[in-house]
Amino acid sequence: MLVEGDVVTIFSSPCLSQDDLLEILLARIRLKEEQALSRLYDLLSKRVFGIAKAILSDPDSAGEATMDVFTKVWNQANQYDPEQGSARAWLNTLSRNCALDHLRRHRRRAKIEDEGGRQETNRAAATSPETQMFRHEQAAHLRNAMKALNEDQIQVLSAAYFEGMSHNQIARSLDKPLGTVKTQIRQALDILRRRLSRDKGEIL
Repeated sequence: MLVEGDVVTIFSSPCLSQDDLLEILLARIRLKEEQALSRLYDLLSKRVFGIAKAILSDPDSAGEATMDVFTKVWNQANQYDPEQGSARAWLNTLSRNCALDHLRRHRRRAKIEDEGGRQETNRAAATSPETQMFRHEQAAHLRNAMKALNEDQIQVLSAAYFEGMSHNQIARSLDKPLGTVKTQIRQALDILRRRLSRDKGEIL
């Protein structure tokens, strides 16, 4: 059989079509013959690079994908089945899939970096002196507005907004009618809105 003959003679034979040569090279690569992989690289590296560059649009990324293709050929040559198609078709598919894998990885990395950048920007904004000053001012205004509420209003408002209790839960907890609880919350919010609006107007 040809695959058991002299490697140099086979590679240089003028009687072989390129498809036949690719078949033989893959058979030799399955036997872990580095010379066969080197010959395959010489034959197809430009084509593989072209496929990768068409998908990735970046020469450096295409170069990385090209090297990955031949690494996969070396490791996965035994997966090629001549009954499923030609060696050329198998190698073209492997090239496209490898380039697409690189594209997906680049997109995931870009998405993660973009998300990380947004989070960093948000953290920087949240901890900026201007933001901290604004929060302190808002808290001061709220504390001042709360002074206008009576004890019952503070109690129901705290239960609703700081403890996350529903109106029904507040009514049961304080042993008050549900309508009374709703009224006290509404009155408390109205007072806060008026006081906060007044404070804002004074600042402006």
